Amino acid sequence: MAQDEERIIRDKIEYIVNHDEEVKKNPELMEIVRTAYGRRAAGKPMQEVALALDKALAGYIISHGDDTPDSILDLHEEMQKLSGI
Repeated sequence: MAQDEERIIRDKIEYIVNHDEEVKKNPELMEIVRTAYGRRAAGKPMQEVALALDKALAGYIISHGDDTPDSILDLHEEMQKLSGI
């Protein structure tokens, strides 16, 4: 994953966590994001972190359908587009 792609994904996640009240109030989504941050902080390669995050988001989207916040749908779509997941 290129640095630009990593920055785009990281910036989107940061914005969602800090500004999307719907996501901030959702413990399941916050845990998904915290896990991704933890993996990256532990030194895991961004491609590995992005793949795990993408899988977790896909599972959430499938199980919650129309109740999924738009910002999460956008993040998931962006990750697939940028990283070829």
